[in-house]
Amino acid sequence: MTKKQAIDKTIKHWEEMIKFAEGVPIDISNFDLMWKMDTTIGQYWCSLDCPLCSKYLKLIKNKAVCKKCPLELAGKGCGLDSSPWRHVSDSKNVKEWLVNAKNMLEVLRSLK
Repeated sequence: MTKKQAIDKTIKHWEEMIKFAEGVPIDISNFDLMWKMDTTIGQYWCSLDCPLCSKYLKLIKNKAVCKKCPLELAGKGCGLDSSPWRHVSDSKNVKEWLVNAKNMLEVLRSLK
């Protein structure tokens, strides 16, 4: 998979998750959203489901290293406390998750 393909597939992944989240009650917790999303559409915001992670994530001495990931190179790497992904992961409910996920999607689109 090329870098462009990984970015495009990751954008699609986030679009699908956002579409799903827009159809559930906005007050359910982030954990409940994750569970519903995984059991309904078979994916959520984890490295196992992310095409960029599939291409760039490496484990070195039990530590995740995303050295050449376009998000990492843009200063938006998922391991950073201020990253768009971290904001999604730390969302309290669906309403907050949607705001943060849409921001993540915009960051991904900016990588093209």
